[in-house]
This record gives sequence, structure tokens and C-alpha cells, in this order.
Amino acid sequence: MPEMLGRYKLHSDKNIDKADEPSLNLQLVENDEVRLNKEINDKNQELRQLSGQDLQELTIDELEHLENLLQGGLNRVIQTKDEKIGNEISNLQMKVGAKLMEENKLLKEQARVIKFMTMLSNGKKPRSMRTDARNLTSNPEDQGQSSESVTTNVCSCNSGPPPDDDGSITSLKLGLPFN
Repeated sequence: MPEMLGRYKLHSDKNIDKADEPSLNLQLVENDEVRLNKEINDKNQELRQLSGQDLQELTIDELEHLENLLQGGLNRVIQTKDEKIGNEISNLQMKVGAKLMEENKLLKEQARVIKFMTMLSNGKKPRSMRTDARNLTSNPEDQGQSSESVTTNVCSCNSGPPPDDDGSITSLKLGLPFN
């Protein structure tokens, strides 16, 4: 009999401990919930203050702290914006520079062709016909041709100088065929 009573007490003590455990766990969860709700409310209040609301209850020191936070954030925003604008400007300058260099190359080539054709039409022999003809072969259609055939092709498309030609290169119009 005493053994039975001992077992009964042992089992009943375990049940009492088990009954206390859920209430202890429940209390811990409730404490966490209260703490998290307070933290959420504090963060919401801070967010409202950062957006310029609910400032009346702040002290001068708190207002100065808030101002420093906002100034630091604003400086980072301005710095990031300036970096992005600078990068865009650099990219555009590189693109425009490359395009201008290509156009400049084409214009130099056109000027070389016009000078060569003008010299031929005036009956003057270029300093180095071979060099000038080689310069003319930068056109992909002319690749693989001899300098004589390029010269012939250039000369065959020329029917003489334009009527208002006074012998200077400046009177020629770039990009227009001679008639």
C-alpha cells in the first residue's frame, strides 16, 4: 500500500508540473508579444518623426539627433545620385566621342578622295599616286583591286570639275557626285 501511495504521489506531482509548464510557456510568449508590440510602436513613431510628423513632443536634443540622421541620409542620397549622373555623363561622352571619331575618319577619307579627284581633274599628278590610291582602297568594295584599277574607277566617275570651281579645294561640296 505505501508503494501505491508513493506511485500515486509521483504521478500526481508530474501532472502538476505539466500543468504549470503551459502557463509558464504562455507567459513567456505573452511577454515576447508585449515586447515586440512595444518595439513595433516605437519604430512606427520613429518613422513618423523621420517623415516630419509628431515632432511636438520631442526635446531640442532629440530634434537635433533627428536632424543629423536626416542630414546623413540626405548626403548619401545626393552622393549616390551624383555618382549615377556622373556615370551616365561619362557613358554618353564615350558614345558621342566614338561616333565623332568615326564621322571624322569618314570625312577625312572623303576629303582625301576629293583632293585626289581634284588633282586628277586639273591635270596634276598627285605626289604619290600609289599612296593616294592605297588610301582610296579603304572602301570594302575596293579591297583586292590594284591601285591602277582604283585610279581608273575614281577617274571614270569624274566628268570634270564643277562649273564654279576656282581651283581651290574649298569650293568642292562633300558627299555630292560631280555632274
